[in-house]
Amino acid sequence: MDYFTVPVPWFIALPAALLAAGLLVDAGRRVDLAGFAGRDWLAPSIALAVAFAGWSLGPQLGAEFKVRFLSTALLTLLFGYTRALIMLSLVVLAHAAWHAPGTAAFGAGIGVNLLLHVILPVWLMAWLCTQVKQRLPRNPLCFMLGCGLFAAFITLALQWAASTMLAIAFMPQSAAAFIQVLPFALLFAWGEAFLGGMVITILAVYRPAAVALYDEAHYLPMAPGGDA
Repeated sequence: MDYFTVPVPWFIALPAALLAAGLLVDAGRRVDLAGFAGRDWLAPSIALAVAFAGWSLGPQLGAEFKVRFLSTALLTLLFGYTRALIMLSLVVLAHAAWHAPGTAAFGAGIGVNLLLHVILPVWLMAWLCTQVKQRLPRNPLCFMLGCGLFAAFITLALQWAASTMLAIAFMPQSAAAFIQVLPFALLFAWGEAFLGGMVITILAVYRPAAVALYDEAHYLPMAPGGDA
C-alpha cells in the first residue's frame, strides 16, 4: 500500500519528508559515478522498468489494498545501496506523479512513502547482504540463497507488515480489512523473493557484473581476480 491517497498527519509527514530528503541527498553525494561505465546495465535497466510496471499495474485486493511488485530487494542487489535508493525513489515518485498528482494527500505522503518503500527496506537489504558476506562461508550458494532468497523475503515481508500496520494507524476504521489481507501479503512477499532469487541466481552465474552486491572475488576466491 502507498500513502499518496491516505491522509498523513502533518507532524508525521513533515519530519518524514525532511529525513527522506536528507538521506537521498547524502546518497546522491556518495554515489560512485565513475563506476557506471564498468557496469553491465542491461539487466538492471530491465529490472527498473519491471519495477515501475509492478508499482503501476498491480491488481486491487479489496477496497483499500493493492498488490505491487515492490522490487526493493531485487533493485538493491542489482544496483547497490546508494544507486538503489536513487533509482527506486524515481520509480515511486514517477508512479505517484502518474497516478495520484491531484489527491489532497499527495504531498503529505511523499516522505512516508520514500521512507517505508525505499530507504528503510533498501538499507535493511544491504545490511542483511553484508551479514551474509561476513558470517557465512565464501560460496556463491550462500549469496544466492542467503541474499537472493531469504534476505529478500525478510525485507519484503517486513515492508508489507510495516505498510499494513501504518495503514491501520492512519485508518483504524479499516483495521479488520488490513489484518485480513496481511497473510496474503506475506505470500506475495515470498513469491516476489522466490522470483527475484531466480533472477539473481541466473545473473550471478552468467552476468555477475550486473549484480552490484555480488562480490565475485569474495564468493569465488579461486576464480581469476579472486582474493584467495
